[in-house]
Amino acid sequence: MRIDQLAALVEVAKSGSINSASKKLHVTQQSLNKSLKSLENEMNCHLLDRTKKGIRLTADGEKVLSAAQDVISRLAKLERELNLKQSADTSLHGNLNVNLSPMLNISILPVAFKDFISHYPEINLFTAERYRDQILERCLTHQELGLVCVSPLITEFFEHIPDEIEMIPLKQYPIYVAVSAGHPLADHKSLSVSTVAQYPFVVYEIGGTGGIHAFQKMGHTKVALSTNNYKLCEEILRNDTAIMYSFPPYLERNVFPNLVHIPIKDKQATFMIYAALNKNIDKSQLALARAFINVFSEYL
Repeated sequence: MRIDQLAALVEVAKSGSINSASKKLHVTQQSLNKSLKSLENEMNCHLLDRTKKGIRLTADGEKVLSAAQDVISRLAKLERELNLKQSADTSLHGNLNVNLSPMLNISILPVAFKDFISHYPEINLFTAERYRDQILERCLTHQELGLVCVSPLITEFFEHIPDEIEMIPLKQYPIYVAVSAGHPLADHKSLSVSTVAQYPFVVYEIGGTGGIHAFQKMGHTKVALSTNNYKLCEEILRNDTAIMYSFPPYLERNVFPNLVHIPIKDKQATFMIYAALNKNIDKSQLALARAFINVFSEYL
């Protein structure tokens, strides 16, 4: 089995036809068919069904496609890491303080951190997990970098952003909820806000009794616990009654792997990731902050 064979299968699945895939791969249709046939022989299974409407993957083909995408993704990541080590940027140096929302700290930061220190070995990175209002305060008073995960529905937060703070949108995600495998909602493919509102909510994002979260803007929800202790969140959810916020990076990074993650139907249910910067930040610090934002954004 060769990487080019796996790449061919991925492209055929994406294009839906041998003709389109061969053009994108810059090979002849005959050569592409031969490569796919060889892959089928090696895997000892039928991968593709050819119909009048185009190419369709068989059940075995779907399984091989998933594995092929995983292998190609892992190799691309390895190549990027090796290239970063070879092209480490030593022109930027100094100390950088980064404040993150808890959900970003536990999911995106671990992989972005490794990449960042490989690329910028002369930058000393210090991170802290804080709530969104605290993050803006640090940006304002200490000119530090902030990375905030917040629902656009929480207008109170956006109305009180200081004029000196620039909020740079990075990515939007749909909101999921996480439940234990034994929870009554665990077998649902998607959920409405009204359905999840019937269960006690554990919020791993805001702090204190004055905190506002997304579902409170969409319907009544009872907050049983607000904490940035992820172990405590897991323990509470094990009783099969409570639910908790989740989002795609939890699934991609295998965060809370023992929980079931279910998307919310409502299109308003989204999280937006922002980078927060003081508009008057020192130029040298701005260069360090933007370097981190660039690396961090690659993993969103």
